Amino acid sequence: MSRLLEIIRSVVRQELAQQRGSVLGVVTTVFPHTAADDDFNYEANVQLKHEALELRKVPLAVNHVGVATPPRVGDLVLVQFINGDLNQPVITGRFYHADERPPLHQEDDLLFEQRVPDGTLNQLRFTSDGTIYLQRDVTKPEDNSEAKTSLKIDGVSGDLEIKSGEIAIVITNDTDIQIMADGKPIDVTCDTFTINGDLVVSNGANSTTISGNEITGG
Repeated sequence: MSRLLEIIRSVVRQELAQQRGSVLGVVTTVFPHTAADDDFNYEANVQLKHEALELRKVPLAVNHVGVATPPRVGDLVLVQFINGDLNQPVITGRFYHADERPPLHQEDDLLFEQRVPDGTLNQLRFTSDGTIYLQRDVTKPEDNSEAKTSLKIDGVSGDLEIKSGEIAIVITNDTDIQIMADGKPIDVTCDTFTINGDLVVSNGANSTTISGNEITGG
């Protein structure tokens, strides 16, 4: 009987040894689906941490079908094995670490940040007060106050601000529209340009008003 129990224990140990739990890995190669006729289905190669084992073309889990946010080479990922089978790995998550910090954010923010290889940061941020930022080349990511190109919808007033460098268009909710070009020319090309209302042209202390067929000032 003792011999039979020992055989059973040995078999159980062998089976358990073959079962794989969750492990950390580092992405070594990414296979994005870049053409309609390729065979890539959102996969990556992963080098398991602390093991001399690289898994090939491991499927990447997604939160929603239709979304693609592939990892980058060097990303730290969580690898899990379906039914503990080494031949059925899946990548189910990614982690920040000392060499890849999370983007600067506040509590209750919702933030999507693209990190371009040249160091450029592009962001889509939803703040806790409802303000929305869509920005290219963010230079002050702590508060999104500076970016090369920016679109901001104020969460309190509803004002819309579009900026590119020093040129800005501000639409104040239910009040007015301002275009600020800071000495830069504004060109309008069209077949018909219609203004319904008075037109006031100012240059320093002088101004001219066009109202209907009357011109005053100058």
